[in-house]
Amino acid sequence: MANNFLATANRVAAHLGKAPKDFTKEDIIRVVQDFDIRMVNLMYPGGDGRLKTLNFMLNSADYLNTCGERVDGSSLFSSIEAASSDLYVMPVFRTAFIDPFQEIPTLCLLCDYFDRDGQPLASAPEHTLRKAMQAFHKVTGMEFQAMGELEYYVIKANDPSFPATDQKGYHETAPFAKANDFRTRCMKLIAECGGRIKYGHSEVGNFTASAMSRTRSSFSPCQQMSAPTSCSWPSGSSATSAIRRATTSHSRRRSSSARPAAACTST
Repeated sequence: MANNFLATANRVAAHLGKAPKDFTKEDIIRVVQDFDIRMVNLMYPGGDGRLKTLNFMLNSADYLNTCGERVDGSSLFSSIEAASSDLYVMPVFRTAFIDPFQEIPTLCLLCDYFDRDGQPLASAPEHTLRKAMQAFHKVTGMEFQAMGELEYYVIKANDPSFPATDQKGYHETAPFAKANDFRTRCMKLIAECGGRIKYGHSEVGNFTASAMSRTRSSFSPCQQMSAPTSCSWPSGSSATSAIRRATTSHSRRRSSSARPAAACTST
């Protein structure tokens, strides 16, 4: 690997020796085997903005040979009727990470939504973003990239030694900054989950009377990756096995595209 530092935080990337955008189905299977993964979580946002999770216990090797899963769209999005609620969630390989919070060795993958006809779900957040990016590029000729900031207050017991100063604290260092240790632990865990953090620092806005310290972590710019434009549901086959055949030609063109992962099964 040309740049080993790129993969040091994310345990999956470090183990495979490659950037997440280059993860393949075979890589996911290798991680499951090498880390003795016992559970796979498929994760995707619902219409309420909350992250949803589907857990799979890996009971046999067959679990690694099927891809994607059907979900009830009417329970996830208020705009979808129960009579036509079949949706399919397809894991995106580049999002794979080992969950640092689980006692059971667990691999997590974020998912894209597809409808019953094999098309990206029009109302899904990731598809809405892709359409906005395409419209932006068409009008401006520029590429859309995004970067975020995680900013929050930490409340802890007052420490009379080296007191912080009200409404100060920008880039402050311990012992005057009171939440640096907590922020660095958070940064480590976020990075292990695939977050591309640029830096973190204490921020202006201390409230010493309430023992509140303000802190921030900023993320590196990233480009929204493209996904398969459609999936083909072969006649007479199950939904899960059909997902496995998703847009082969697109996957060949972009190894970084969103493709169905291997570590999941039908129910």
